[in-house]
Amino acid sequence: MKNSTDIWTAPATLTGRKLKLEPASLDHLHSLAENLLHPQSWHGIHWGIQKKDDLQKMVLERAIKARNEQTGNCFAMIDLATGKAVGLSNLMNFNRRHNFLEIGGTWVSHYFQKSFVNTEAKLLMLSYVFEKLGCLRVEFRVDSLNFNSQRAVLRLGAKYEGELRQTALLPDGRKRDYRIYSILDSEWANCKLTLTQHLDKYV
Repeated sequence: MKNSTDIWTAPATLTGRKLKLEPASLDHLHSLAENLLHPQSWHGIHWGIQKKDDLQKMVLERAIKARNEQTGNCFAMIDLATGKAVGLSNLMNFNRRHNFLEIGGTWVSHYFQKSFVNTEAKLLMLSYVFEKLGCLRVEFRVDSLNFNSQRAVLRLGAKYEGELRQTALLPDGRKRDYRIYSILDSEWANCKLTLTQHLDKYV
């Protein structure tokens, strides 16, 4: 295990109006399984995450390992009204030398899609990485077939940059292409305003 004081992976709790983000752990497993394991889930269809054991091994244990090794920081999305974890999202693919990273591995409950959850989660995470970590660029890599996520990223104010072809072989046998989007530090103020205005519609 590396030094736990690394700012990029240090435990952080980010609290908004209706949502709180906290370091994902096995304590969240039950409510995540309750909310995420849905027949229409993208991760269930393409990644084969269909049982609580799958969620523990493929998501939470990997997230905890990444935090311990200082290669990633996974947040659980907590609905403040119920106290339950309704999603996950990660800081990942760190480039500390040039101050940029990726926000990815986002998984929001089917029951909370097109709600305040993803909007407020991204507002909290982007505020954290630009204003606390001092990032110059935040990247999003979205599966070329995940059209809902592509629309969600554009709605944040991110700019489309291009496509990476056949970057992974998925458990279902498909060769995965990624669409690349980004937000720069110089664009963050406008994006923050846009996200805040979107959030105002929900709360």
